[in-house]
Amino acid sequence: MNNKLLKDQLDLLINSYNQKKYDIVKKIGLDITYNFPKNAFAWKILGLVFEKENNLTKAINAYQNAITKSSNDQDLFHTYFNLANTQLRIGKVNEAIINYNKSIELNPNFFGSYANLANANQKLGDLNNAIINLDKANKLNNKSPEIFNNLGNIYRQIGNLSKSIKYLNEAIRLNPKYAKAHNNLANAYKKIGKLDEAILSYNRAIYNDKNMVSAIANMFHLKKNICDFSISDKISKISSVLGITTNSIPPFLALSWDDNPEHNYLRSKNYINENFKENFTKNNKLKYQNKKIKIGYFSADFYDFPSMHLMSGILEKHNRDLFEIYAFSYGPNNDDWMNRKIKSTVDHFLDVKNLSTKEIVELSYKNNIDIAIDENCFTSNGRTELFQNRLAGIQINFLGYPGTSGADFIDYIVADKIVIPKENKKYFSEKIIYMPHCYQPNDNLRKISNDKKTRKDFNLPEKSFVLCCFNQTYKISLFEFKIWMKILSKIEHSVLWLLKSNHWAEQNLLQEAKKNNINPNRIIFAERISQSEHLARHKHADIFIDTFNYNAHTTASDALWAGLPIVTKKGNQFASRVASSLLNSVDLNELICEDEKEYENLILELANNPSKLEKIKKKLSNNKSKKNLFDTERYTKNFELGLKKVYDLFQADNKPQDIEIVENF
Repeated sequence: MNNKLLKDQLDLLINSYNQKKYDIVKKIGLDITYNFPKNAFAWKILGLVFEKENNLTKAINAYQNAITKSSNDQDLFHTYFNLANTQLRIGKVNEAIINYNKSIELNPNFFGSYANLANANQKLGDLNNAIINLDKANKLNNKSPEIFNNLGNIYRQIGNLSKSIKYLNEAIRLNPKYAKAHNNLANAYKKIGKLDEAILSYNRAIYNDKNMVSAIANMFHLKKNICDFSISDKISKISSVLGITTNSIPPFLALSWDDNPEHNYLRSKNYINENFKENFTKNNKLKYQNKKIKIGYFSADFYDFPSMHLMSGILEKHNRDLFEIYAFSYGPNNDDWMNRKIKSTVDHFLDVKNLSTKEIVELSYKNNIDIAIDENCFTSNGRTELFQNRLAGIQINFLGYPGTSGADFIDYIVADKIVIPKENKKYFSEKIIYMPHCYQPNDNLRKISNDKKTRKDFNLPEKSFVLCCFNQTYKISLFEFKIWMKILSKIEHSVLWLLKSNHWAEQNLLQEAKKNNINPNRIIFAERISQSEHLARHKHADIFIDTFNYNAHTTASDALWAGLPIVTKKGNQFASRVASSLLNSVDLNELICEDEKEYENLILELANNPSKLEKIKKKLSNNKSKKNLFDTERYTKNFELGLKKVYDLFQADNKPQDIEIVENF
C-alpha cells in the first residue's frame, strides 16, 4: 500500500466513521494497521469502534497501540482519555487513574479528564480527591449537568446534604430531564426526612427514564415507609421482575415486599455482578501466622444502634487468649454510651470513615486481619466495595443483612437451621456457619429501666388489651394491617401500639383504620426513647404481633428480653423466619404460626384467654435465663468455634465449606 493509497484509505476511514458505518471503518482500519502497523490514527479509530461494539479488551489494545505508535499527535491526550474510560468500564480503576493523569499532563484544560478521574476516585472510595477533580472540571466547564450531579451525589455520601441538594438542583436546572440527578436528589431528600419531596423526585426520575429501576424500587420502599397501601397490587405484580429480569436494584429494598428466597438470591447476584465486577486491589498474601486470630469487624454502626445492642456482648466476651478484636468504623463517630462501651471493649478501634477504599484495605493488610466480618452488607450504610477488594483471607456476612450477599468474595454467612432450612441452602452464595441455636447474638447485660411509668404516660388506656408492634413502618403491609384491624374489631377495649415513624405513615394508618371501621383513636404511636426506657415500656403491652415478609429482628429480641410474648408467622426467606428462630431458642414454638389464619386465631385466643397468656409470660420469664437465646457467653463460645473452624480450613488451603457448630462445653 503506497502513501497515496494510504491517504485515500484514511480519508475513507474518516468519512465512514463520520457516517457511522462502523463495519466499513473496522475493515479499513484493520487493513491499514496490517499494512501500516505504525499508523497511530487508524489504531485510535479502531479503538473507538471496538469500544462501541463493547469489545473492550480489543479497544484497550488498539488505544495502547495508538499511544505507542504516536510520535507527534496533538490529540494524544484524548487517546489516553479513551483508554482510561475503557479501563474504568472493565474495573481496572488504578490503571485508568494513571491514564487520566497522563491525559491531564498533555492537556490540563480538558474538563472531561478531571470529571472522569473523579469517577475513578469515587469507585475507590477516595471522595476527597473526587471532589477536588470535579471542582477542577467545573472551573473549566460550569455548564455540565453531569459534573453537578456527581458533586451532589458525593456530598450526599459524606453527609453534607445542603450542598448535595444545591448541586443536584443545579444539574436539574441545566438539564430538567436528567433522570440520574432527579434520582440522586430523591436520595438526598430521603436522608433529611423530606419523604414527600423524595417520592416526587423518584417519580420525576422514572418519568424521564422508564428503565431506571433503582428509582422505582426506592420509590416503592419509601411508599412502604409512609404506609401508602395504594401500591400493594403494583408491588405484587413486579416482585418477580424488579432486580431479577431488569437492571439491578439494592436487594435490601425488596425484602419487605417479596418473601421469596430465590428472588432474593437472584437480586443479590445481579446487584453484585452489575456493581462489583472486579477487584481494584490484588493481594494473594492474606495468610498470616499471628499469635492470635485477628478478627476485623467492619461496620458503620458502632454507636447506639439496634445491631450493636445485640453485638456488644460478644465483643466484650471474646476469648482474648485466642482472638484479637479490631473494630473498623466507617460510620459516624457518635460519642454516645454504646460507642464508648465498644471502644473500651475491643482491642483496637479504628475510625476509617475518612479513608478511601484502598486505604482501608491496606490498613486491614497492615494489621494482618485473618477474618473480616461484614456487619452491614446491603443495608443503607454498607461498604461492599471493601470486601470486593478482599480485606482478609476469610470474609463473613454476619447479622446486619438477613439474606445472601450473592458475592463470590464473601465466603460465609452465619445462620441457623430455621432461618436457612436445608431446602433454601441453594439460594445462598456463601457457605453457611450453622449456629447450634439461634444465629442472632444477644447481650444479657442490657439494662431495663426501673421507671415507675404507667400506661397513662404512654397514652395507653389503663384497662385496654394492648397489641404491640414496634417494627419499622416499611415492614407493615396492607395484608397484616387488615388482619390487625379484624382482630381489633373482635377484641373489646383493645388498642394497637405502633412505633412512631413519620407523620405521613401515621395519617395513612389512621385513614386505613377508618376504612376498616376502626376508630383511629385505638391506634397509638410510641415516641422514640432511650434503649433502657424502651425495654421497660414493653411491660405495658399484652402481646407483640409480628409482621410477615420482614419480621421483627432486634425488635423481637427487645420484646422477649423485656418479657413480652411474640406471635409470628414463619415465612419463606431468612428475613421472614427470624422471629421463629428467636422463639424456638426460648422454647416458645407454640407462638410460631404457619399461616395467616392460624396467626389471627392464636392472637384472638390469647386475648380471650388471660390465664393461657399469663402461663406463656411466666414460661418466657423462666426460659430467659435457662434457655439459649440470652446466654451471651454460650453464644460467643459457639461463634468462636465457628471462627476457629473456618480459620483452620483456610490455613490448610481448603475451600470454604458448610460448618455445623457442635457444642463441646
